[in-house]
Amino acid sequence: MTSPVSAQKLLDDRPFVRCVLLSQDEEESLQEEAAHRSYCFAVVDLANIQTREDLMARLARALDFHSCSGKNWDAFLDMVTDLSWNPAPGYVVLLKNAESLLQLPSEHLATFVRLCSAAVERWQSGEDEEGKSVPRTPFYFLLEGQPPFCRLVTDLLTGGQSA
Repeated sequence: MTSPVSAQKLLDDRPFVRCVLLSQDEEESLQEEAAHRSYCFAVVDLANIQTREDLMARLARALDFHSCSGKNWDAFLDMVTDLSWNPAPGYVVLLKNAESLLQLPSEHLATFVRLCSAAVERWQSGEDEEGKSVPRTPFYFLLEGQPPFCRLVTDLLTGGQSA
């Protein structure tokens, strides 16, 4: 992380979509804390992605999406907001080498960050897509990257309103 923060504090914090810079020890601590909470912990290595389809394929493998799921933004949002085949009291998705997202067209990065945020909102809303009541579930997307990349992600999350 850009400044050392305990894994417990990170998983108690409200920014569910954020950019982090983790040491190996911090990543292991995060994984241990997630396991302690019985959260699903998925690591997605985004190194050398070239296309949106590459991104979708890596996410699908890491989150064990159905093989028949589409490889587009709508399918991603549908699958990531319905993990009924992998029930857990919470989810942590660590996107390693997230700076590789900069290799995609800028609108893809913006769309991806927006969809991550929308997925988290759905998990936190207490309602499914049909408006039925479901438990509020912690869901974290952690994009690993250096400070310049993190500023870009923060700007995308805040609509350019970051301090």
